Amino acid sequence: MASDYRYDSATSRAIAVDIRYIMFLLDKFSPSRYIVTEIEEANR
Repeated sequence: MASDYRYDSATSRAIAVDIRYIMFLLDKFSPSRYIVTEIEEANR
């Protein structure tokens, strides 16, 4: 990452999230199942 060399709080942003949690949130709160279905099919 670029911030390993020099950290600038105005431009350095990083979010680390486990994909299983994102899939859980999409499954529970998304009004459409299309995204979850597409991701599951891509991983087969």
